[in-house]
Amino acid sequence: MGTFLTVVTSVIGGLVLAGIIYVLKSRFGSQPRLRVRLLPGPSSSKSGRPGNIKCVWQRYLEICNLTDFPALDVSFLWPATHTRLPVERLEPPHVDGMETRKIEFEIVKEFPREQVLACQNRFKDLCPSELRSFVLIVRYKNDKGVRFYSRFQRNDDTEVCTYHRLRPRR
Repeated sequence: MGTFLTVVTSVIGGLVLAGIIYVLKSRFGSQPRLRVRLLPGPSSSKSGRPGNIKCVWQRYLEICNLTDFPALDVSFLWPATHTRLPVERLEPPHVDGMETRKIEFEIVKEFPREQVLACQNRFKDLCPSELRSFVLIVRYKNDKGVRFYSRFQRNDDTEVCTYHRLRPRR
C-alpha cells in the first residue's frame, strides 16, 4: 500500500508541476525584447541672435524587437532625476517581431560665436548634456498583456540596454 501511495503522489505532483509550467509558459513565454540605441545624425549650425550661432544635433532613437513576438503599447518613461530628450511617443505604439523602428529628433542650442569658432565646428565638443548622459525606460506588453521593460542608459560614449520583467529602478 505504501508503494502505491508513493506512485500516486508522484504522479499527482508531476501533473501539478506540468500544469504550473504550462500556465507560466503560456503567460510569460512570448516575451518580446526591445533593444534601444541612440544613432548619430547630421549636425549643423546656422546663425542665431546677433553674436550667436545655433547648433543643431539630429539623432535617431532606434528601437529593435529582437524576438518574433510583437511588443504592444510601447511607451517611454523618463526618470525624474535625468533630463528628457524631445521624444514623446512611438506611433503606432507597437513593434512587430524582428522589426526596427526609428524616432528622429533634434536638439538645438545657441552658443556665442567665439565659442563655436574656437571648437572649429567640432560639434562633439559642444554636445549638450541631454545627449551625453540620460536614462530611458521603455515599457511594453506581450500579446497576453504582461508588461516588460527595457532600460537604456547612456554615459558619454557608453550605452547599456538591459531587459527586465519588473520595472527597473531609475
